[in-house]
Amino acid sequence: IKYSLTTPLLTISLMPNFPQSALPGTLLRPNKNKLLVSCGSGAIQINACQPENKKKMDVKDFLNGYQIKNDEKFKNEL
Repeated sequence: IKYSLTTPLLTISLMPNFPQSALPGTLLRPNKNKLLVSCGSGAIQINACQPENKKKMDVKDFLNGYQIKNDEKFKNEL
């Protein structure tokens, strides 16, 4: 999945105690309604986002329309 500094991730939750061994920036899908991004310590849960040229949407709706695989990585495009 591509990400740039202008791509808004509108609602997130910090999960500092989330046990994981994935590299930072790895997308994790513990179930079909959640999207997490691993960090150096813990993870960030994305609750809502706004894809480029689209309306703000709940992550459940985003995941229904976009095929994101577990262990996919963010690509930062500066």
